[in-house]
Amino acid sequence: KMYLSPEDIDALCALELNDGERDARDWFVISCCTGIRVGDLVELTADNLIQVKGKSWEYEITHLQGKTKRAVSIPIVVPQAVRVFERLQWRFPEKRTPQYMNKTLKELARRAGLTAPTEEIDPKTGKPLLQCEAIAMHTGRRSFTTNANKAGISPTSIQAMTGHSSLQMVGIYLRQTNEEKKEEFAQPYIKQ
Repeated sequence: KMYLSPEDIDALCALELNDGERDARDWFVISCCTGIRVGDLVELTADNLIQVKGKSWEYEITHLQGKTKRAVSIPIVVPQAVRVFERLQWRFPEKRTPQYMNKTLKELARRAGLTAPTEEIDPKTGKPLLQCEAIAMHTGRRSFTTNANKAGISPTSIQAMTGHSSLQMVGIYLRQTNEEKKEEFAQPYIKQ
């Protein structure tokens, strides 16, 4: 399953969009920057966005996860999410159905030039799906987990933010492209 890098997320954020497209993109960006499950995202209300004092961030999203019933509190610190919330004056985007958001994300990813092949295979053709074909709202949760790990955030902190039941579950969400795997393998052998 694919994930989006911070640069890929920036490409989506740079698009000029109509209201519905913007809402879908903004929900996706919030997912990419918080790791919140799609089912929980669509249940969030103004009561879940908490202003905090005495921290180096202004707001947190606090919610009870529907799947695990774990209470989770996530600081809004990832720059793309901060920009979304600042533009929305610290409100959530208008609600859209997951089906609408998934369909819209595919089109937005295409327009943003997210056309690199993924490791996901099209069962009809046997060829790798492009990012714009494989993207879905759940890609946000994988993107959050992978990007946080790559930023050096500990697996236990990632687990606390995502509400995963175990570190093993966090590991299931971590992704590497084939190119990243090759780079990692080659690194010890490349002359400095």
